[in-house]
Amino acid sequence: MPITTNIEVQNLLKEIAVYLNAKKLVKSNYESRLADDFSPIELLSLNEPDISKVLAYLLDPKASHAQGTLFLDEFCNTVRKLSPISEASESNPLPESFRLTSDTMVSTEVADSKSGRMDILLWDSKNALCIENKPWASDQDKQLFRYGETLQQGFQNWLLVYLSDHEPTEYSTYKDEEILKHTVQLSFSLMGTILLVAAHKAQALNVRYFVEIFAKYLKQNIAGEPKMTDDQIEQLIKENINSAKVISEAYEKLSKNSWNNFCAVLEGQCQQKYKGSVV
Repeated sequence: MPITTNIEVQNLLKEIAVYLNAKKLVKSNYESRLADDFSPIELLSLNEPDISKVLAYLLDPKASHAQGTLFLDEFCNTVRKLSPISEASESNPLPESFRLTSDTMVSTEVADSKSGRMDILLWDSKNALCIENKPWASDQDKQLFRYGETLQQGFQNWLLVYLSDHEPTEYSTYKDEEILKHTVQLSFSLMGTILLVAAHKAQALNVRYFVEIFAKYLKQNIAGEPKMTDDQIEQLIKENINSAKVISEAYEKLSKNSWNNFCAVLEGQCQQKYKGSVV
């Protein structure tokens, strides 16, 4: 294994420092347009039941968002394709034709066969989806096992959706194979993506804006996704002359690319302002 020298470490730290400085310049120039730190949902200090209420509201086809089954359809299409956590089965227990309709009932805090409560239950006469919302709390004893027993007794097609960034524990499923075959794990990042995909089809702009903010909260505050991807940051750095200049002066290996980016941006600005090209 090669030994990392002090010079290599210093060069790495220098490169990181330059990149962070360039990032600060980008943020100072684009903050008013991007407002990437803007997250009004944080002001509400949402807890687990609050998140469940918002999700239940969006998935309810009869709710006042007036988008019908838009969010419900996208959710069903996604969870139907997820593999169960059972090692003995790779196929989702829901049939390909599975869907919940505008007659679907949606409730929160639904009592199971014992003493627990299901966070969100979506159901009709034959089908049921139970969402166990776990942004922060740990599993309870036989929690999913109890929910599975309740659903198995009442519905023909059913699925437990464990909404969390990790799989449920044996403490919750009791290692029951039938429960494991009917349980899928859904990350908060994917839940946010489901909402965003559906929101882009929403006809009401106010609904779309709210869902985008809420989905961003799920992705960043719970799933821990960065506010901007490296590709987005690098693209903004390329488009910003001051950032390109900082990088160009800092280390030689990027000077050519930075200079080319600088020239391209400058030429584009001149063409836009003076309707001509830069020689």
